[in-house]
Amino acid sequence: MKRIEEMQRKETSFQDEIIISEEKAHNNRLRAHAVERAVVEKTQEIIYLKDRLAAMHRQWMLEGLRLQNPVPRGPDMDRTPQRGESEHHAFPTKINYVIPPERPKKEQVDMFGKGPRPFQGPPYVPHPAQSHASPYEQD
Repeated sequence: MKRIEEMQRKETSFQDEIIISEEKAHNNRLRAHAVERAVVEKTQEIIYLKDRLAAMHRQWMLEGLRLQNPVPRGPDMDRTPQRGESEHHAFPTKINYVIPPERPKKEQVDMFGKGPRPFQGPPYVPHPAQSHASPYEQD
């Protein structure tokens, strides 16, 4: 009798372990499936972003080609040669001259001196908020 009871306890114990192991396996399959879905979603997102980046790059290249000026020129560059001019002026050359620094004019006076402007009060409001008396009431 004792032996039969002991065998039954071991059998129920093994069945409980089997149930727990099956639940763990099921949870692991669910987690693996969720991870696989996440990987697929991220892969699709990466494909979309790469495609979008390539489209933006193509658009940028097209706009860059359209907006590109033939030769950038500044105010200190000499003019390019015209037809019939000598070839030693084929590229723009820098003009050597010095712009004198601006001197402050004595007649200009700073109205506020140094520091922020003085506070002049709140701004003027032409239509004040309605008071407690209604304009439609008759006295």
